[in-house]
Amino acid sequence: MIASDDPDYDSARKLFNAMIDKRPRLIAQCVDAADVIAAINVAREAGLDVAVRCGAHNGPGLGSVDDGLVIDLSALRGVIVDPNARIAHVLGGTLLGEVDHAAQAFGARRAFRDHFHYRRRRADTRRRRGPHDAQARAVTSGTGVRTS
Repeated sequence: MIASDDPDYDSARKLFNAMIDKRPRLIAQCVDAADVIAAINVAREAGLDVAVRCGAHNGPGLGSVDDGLVIDLSALRGVIVDPNARIAHVLGGTLLGEVDHAAQAFGARRAFRDHFHYRRRRADTRRRRGPHDAQARAVTSGTGVRTS
């Protein structure tokens, strides 16, 4: 646990969006599930609000909390791909680029790019036509998400 008097506190509380300047009471830099469980127990016993930081890239700053406990999962990175079930098991601190990299070996070359393209195109359609006129739908395939 890192507290506000720790020399590493300022670097540990830093967020991707520098405009967000929250000051948590404690920061738990977890390296496994046991650390996460221990952090949750500390927060419960102390009555602290909890924020979970994954890859640290969160624009509105939801990965931190003032005077609470931040559970930092950025050290928990890893992807296990099951190509038969077309499922990827992803640890909490894993970045999207790391998921894409792991999935490439199984033919899912653009899984997240296609998904985000679909969401952006659907949002653009809704802005032009209104919220009830968009007729896009997502269909999963062996290479990610495509629209139809």
